[in-house]
Amino acid sequence: MDYHGNPRAVIDNFKCSQCGKHIFVSPITTNSDTTSYKCGRCSFVPSDHTIRMKTFEELASFLKFPCTNEGCDVIIPWGQIRNHEATCNQRVISCPCGVCPDTYPINKLVSHFLVKHLDITSTNNKQFKATRNGLHLTLITFKQLSYLLFFYEDHDTVWSSVYSVNGRPDNVFFQINFNGLNKTKSFSFRGEIIPFNDQEHCINCLRDICKKVFHKYSTFYPNRKKNMTFSMKISTIEELLGSFIEYCSVNIMDETKLTEDKPSEGIKGNNQHSLLEDLECPICQELMCAPIYSCEIGHAICNICKKKLTKCPLCENKLTDSRCFALEAIAQKVEKLHCNQC
Repeated sequence: MDYHGNPRAVIDNFKCSQCGKHIFVSPITTNSDTTSYKCGRCSFVPSDHTIRMKTFEELASFLKFPCTNEGCDVIIPWGQIRNHEATCNQRVISCPCGVCPDTYPINKLVSHFLVKHLDITSTNNKQFKATRNGLHLTLITFKQLSYLLFFYEDHDTVWSSVYSVNGRPDNVFFQINFNGLNKTKSFSFRGEIIPFNDQEHCINCLRDICKKVFHKYSTFYPNRKKNMTFSMKISTIEELLGSFIEYCSVNIMDETKLTEDKPSEGIKGNNQHSLLEDLECPICQELMCAPIYSCEIGHAICNICKKKLTKCPLCENKLTDSRCFALEAIAQKVEKLHCNQC
């Protein structure tokens, strides 16, 4: 059954009491007297909407729904609404800079920044001095596409994420580099870029001043940890560098170009390239070989990095002397394959 027989006005009667969007994202719940509803986007919000509307959901699963963003004519099947909303270029967002009250469609974000926030726009490669105190937001342009860089540090931890303004990017990631005072050592981390979602990616939530109940990390939820792609204790980074951090930089990078530039070790094809990535140490980014160790929950780490650390930089759990024999066997086979193809 298609949406076309259902007037948009009827759809608009079913609005979430928390975020104001239509409720057709599961789980859909209501209160005891069924006077208001809550959509699945806001399932984390405490409320008296405790009754699951399963029959309503079953009926809705046979329908298709219009995108509620003005200017978007896409008709969306049940179960795919959240995916579409995450990348719809007509979705309305609050200005991500935190102090600007403006709202606008996300496809106007770049022009808005160029007019009102030019001082926090940049071409690729953003560099920060280590201050141990501060929050940085930058709009970065890379290959004619735009990305929002969130970088936050306090006296204890560094967090960083990069979000795409133009939907879900292909073969693009970000790399954060830390350099020590002695300038002879550096440490890098590679992270995934995901679509920007102002309900989850909020500068004021990071500052602990956001009071929006439908924001996952606002002051209404003080026990929620900051949800950032990269998070690491400063003491761990300095242990790896062997000195204090002097500065760090963030770059947007193209996986395709990296593959072309990177020696392929005689190994061809997407599957083999993925295998090589799996064998990279998450700390130094070098290919691991025996002995390969792991932390208590299973993150692998190379022998060289293990000697410098006592805790896993990815999860803060204790590093163990347990060997990853399966990875060591794969690494050995990859090395033999490389030798045979040289």
